[in-house]
Amino acid sequence: MRSIPGWSPDMEVSDPLHVVWLGCAKDAVGSALMLVAEHDPRCASADSWDGALAIILSHFHDWCEERGVAKSTIEDISLTRLGVDAVSFDFPHGFSKGYANKVMVNFCAEFLRSTTIQPLKMVAVCCWALAEWSYVVETSGTWMDDRTALRAVQLAKLYLQTHMLMARRSLLSGQPRWKIRPRMHSFACEISARMENGSRMSPREAACWGDESWIGRTCHVGLAPAVHTSTLHLRILQRVLMHVNAELASLPRRE
Repeated sequence: MRSIPGWSPDMEVSDPLHVVWLGCAKDAVGSALMLVAEHDPRCASADSWDGALAIILSHFHDWCEERGVAKSTIEDISLTRLGVDAVSFDFPHGFSKGYANKVMVNFCAEFLRSTTIQPLKMVAVCCWALAEWSYVVETSGTWMDDRTALRAVQLAKLYLQTHMLMARRSLLSGQPRWKIRPRMHSFACEISARMENGSRMSPREAACWGDESWIGRTCHVGLAPAVHTSTLHLRILQRVLMHVNAELASLPRRE
């Protein structure tokens, strides 16, 4: 693709599944669960980390049952499941499935909605901002209006700012929490900043949930058995959409 005349890196479209839900949100989920287990009064009866995390899992399953979400989405929450061998040294991370991280972010946002515990207030804001960003993006059409795009940008910034602020506090206190990875930069620049600078194409159009080869069947271009965001047919359609977006953005607006 790089040899095609007119191609530039600005034509890349970040995939929210890998950039957000398997990227920065995955780290946010792990850190949020550890802080809830440590500070939330509902976990006070536990005598170990795994005991506190088991209490959270019980609340999570109750929440899933109330909302018709499959409990099997997340069947275990433990230090081992969060990738923590030594609490003082290992950064916790979320789950291997993007959907599981997405559901857990929404649960944490609601679970902490009315919290008055100081260490959990910013966690609640962080999870709420990311959950609300997801809702705004997924309920929008292919092309967002200015108001919806502005809302998505504001929510993305709020999430990123709270995540980074908690990462800074963790660094100063010597705690392995709120890890920052390059994918957070991709979220900030390739999704949020692109939208702030004028793009109105919904980020969900670059997602690869469910059957990822539907684009190949739709376009009849480059269809292959591979089902990953880097496959040829998805990249071709992404570039076409970006070209269309740029063309529409360049047209004079009618009053």
